[in-house]
Amino acid sequence: PKYIDGKRNQDNVTYKHPMLESILNVTYGCMVYQEQVMQICQKMAGFSFGQADMVRRAMGKKDLKKMLKMEGIFLNGEQDENGNYKVDGAIRRGVPEAVAQDIFDEMKGFASYAFNKSHAAAYAVLAYQTAYLKRYYRTEFICAILNNRITNIEEIIKYVTYCKENGISVVQPDINQSLAPFHVEKGTIRFGLAAIKNVGGGAAESIVQEREKNGPFRSMSDFFSRVDSSAINKRLVESLINGGAFDCLGGTRAQYMSVYEGMMERAVKDKKSMATGQFSLFGDYIQEDITDHLPEVGEFENKQKLQSEKEVLGVYITGHPLEEIRAVLNTYSFHTGLLQAFEIDEDGNKSYEKVENGQAVTMGGSVQEVRKILTKSGREMAVIRLEDLYGTIEVVFFGQTYVKARPFLQKDNILKVVGRLQLKDEGTSITADEVSLLDLEEMAPKKQEPKKVGSPLGARALGDAPKRILYLRFDASLYQRVMDTLAAYPGNMPVRWVDQSKKTRNLECRVADCQGLRSELLAVLPSEKDIAYKDIK
Repeated sequence: PKYIDGKRNQDNVTYKHPMLESILNVTYGCMVYQEQVMQICQKMAGFSFGQADMVRRAMGKKDLKKMLKMEGIFLNGEQDENGNYKVDGAIRRGVPEAVAQDIFDEMKGFASYAFNKSHAAAYAVLAYQTAYLKRYYRTEFICAILNNRITNIEEIIKYVTYCKENGISVVQPDINQSLAPFHVEKGTIRFGLAAIKNVGGGAAESIVQEREKNGPFRSMSDFFSRVDSSAINKRLVESLINGGAFDCLGGTRAQYMSVYEGMMERAVKDKKSMATGQFSLFGDYIQEDITDHLPEVGEFENKQKLQSEKEVLGVYITGHPLEEIRAVLNTYSFHTGLLQAFEIDEDGNKSYEKVENGQAVTMGGSVQEVRKILTKSGREMAVIRLEDLYGTIEVVFFGQTYVKARPFLQKDNILKVVGRLQLKDEGTSITADEVSLLDLEEMAPKKQEPKKVGSPLGARALGDAPKRILYLRFDASLYQRVMDTLAAYPGNMPVRWVDQSKKTRNLECRVADCQGLRSELLAVLPSEKDIAYKDIK
């Protein structure tokens, strides 16, 4: 602010001492460059170039011992062994002690974050370039940021959420449209295959290269027959299905989840047969059947479908669980979409068209994040991130409001919040006065019971009673790999671990009773004998 004011009103620029004018006049009386700190030390206190650089380095590294020594020399000078002054010091050069102390304190606070002039110039150019791109090529700019952070799911969540809040459309991954990274497609950002959990860059590139070489995939069978089998595995395929990448082929996610294992195994066998020459005598005359023969299992319930989507993409893309109660949410006075209508004046201040600071608001949304904070007085408060159909906003809970709300502040809970809107430079938030828990099922309009389908992994429904127990024998060194494998197959079958000492322990998980889990465990455990089942009577 001081720099900007000096630039606009140069007659108002002042200096703490006349010696500073020739050094700071180019930056309107403000210290901006490290070189200015060095020049002040030289001109005001008589430092040599080397001593001035020592001050800069000590300040930059926050070397308190050296800074204290240099402060004394800056103020009072330095004598040699004969009592002669080899450095005058600011006071001996006629600078009042209080002024000299004030100037050194300012240099000390400034130098901890300052750049040298060439470094500052390079950053300024970069800042102007990125600001220009964000202003005139906003979608491409955000897409580039996403790709710069493509291996960090938390960053992807943050910037996809930013897109939602700022009117930039992000569309689902597509096996025939997506590239490995995010890319801009007709004004929207297409989700990159490499950004899907469990996929990775190498596998994504392999899929894209095959598609670009031989054309779009016509079915899931076609996909498995063409893509290098070593580049894909079951967990990767499940993530592609749950992320919606196969939606373009016409089947439902429940259908693909119920048949993909058999298709994969058949494709691997066919490739091995072709490699060894074991193919039909009439193979050249039989046209390849690439049609997917999908079972009549319908689709997962919307809540399950969207939750699985969020697990692999980090965010909801094709829908939102709150969509079912849109009519109810629309009766409330506020939603985050109202924050998208604003103007910025020449001073950089933001003014909103449809809301104002301190306005009483009521909104509904799902809890995405909960942060508990201890105040300076030792009292607890909380800040949650609440997501509605348009974006997210922070909601702050203090005092008795927090005490009453505490049982409700859990991830994925649907809340109704009454409070005051806070429109501040550091961010927009709601200070809560009241909160209540909403029941999504009670509020949603009644609809015909959907046809039940199997679990994503072809296992029994989670509500069914387990019929047997899985026993696994493995060394403790394999514990994490085994647990990671089990976590990918949630179900209702209990698991027991038999360790090296033959001691049996319960594992804190239940898994699907299916061939897919057994196949993956065989890839982790030393022998088939390390897997056993015991029927529950």
